[in-house]
Amino acid sequence: MSRSLAAFGLVPPGALARGGRSRVSNFVTSPRCCTSLAGTHSSAITWNVNSLRALMRKNPNALQDLVEEHNPDILCLQETKLQEIHEGLFADALQGYESSVFHSSRARLGYSGTAVFAKREPQCVQFNIRHEDGDLEGRVVCLEYPGAIVVNVYTMNAGQNFKRLDQRMTWDSAFRRYVRNLRREGKPVIVLGDLNVARDPVDVHSPKTAKRLPGFSDEERQSFEDTLEVCGLVDAYRMLYPDEKEKYTFWDYKSRARDRNMGWRIDYALVTDDMVRAVKDVHILDHVEGSDHCPVSIQFTPGLLW
Repeated sequence: MSRSLAAFGLVPPGALARGGRSRVSNFVTSPRCCTSLAGTHSSAITWNVNSLRALMRKNPNALQDLVEEHNPDILCLQETKLQEIHEGLFADALQGYESSVFHSSRARLGYSGTAVFAKREPQCVQFNIRHEDGDLEGRVVCLEYPGAIVVNVYTMNAGQNFKRLDQRMTWDSAFRRYVRNLRREGKPVIVLGDLNVARDPVDVHSPKTAKRLPGFSDEERQSFEDTLEVCGLVDAYRMLYPDEKEKYTFWDYKSRARDRNMGWRIDYALVTDDMVRAVKDVHILDHVEGSDHCPVSIQFTPGLLW
């Protein structure tokens, strides 16, 4: 791998599949052969697992059960909390997925991190959006395919008492620039992940109280709207279900909020405006347990990715 490619976080998959190693991730290719998603649509799932190791300790079949039920072409995970030395333990975690890509935090151990499992190997993989703190925390994995680009993102939290709000705003700006640059490739872009913001009052169980909390401040919400506008992104769930209420993707563990459905919708499937017609459905899979977040599934026209 050339030093110039590594510097930009751009890695040809073949290099890593042969045992090479990027500065921030392993790319491990399974010898298993996979097939395309059968049926009338393709799909992708995003899930903040709040520690992949903890999830698999609680239920070793958690990921396999999820993909067997929903059969996504791509599974994006956030907050994996892995160290690089642990990535190989999960590279072959899913049968039928020939590519597994990890971006683990180097800034703090057992913190942040993203991963993607895909049925087909991508043309190339990117890890960095040129935000120093965020890139060190392993917050993005981007996979490019012949038909579309998939971005798995775990957005910075503004932090207790908004102590990290300034960093969050610079992250949002860097992410906007990144997605705009991706759009120059001329392909549809799918952004999946935990964006750490509830977009509208309907997306949080108690909007008056939430106003004082990270994830629902005016600054964060406006920044999210700026991202949608500047990047030409569409909130696919809200596009299809504009009036749906009490559908959340995150519930606080400590207060047992899930038992009372006192949650937030902060996990998203965003698509660029040029693929809106390809979106068939979006599902919040709130029956799936194992984390303080639940998965979100997006279904789209078959053959869009490859």
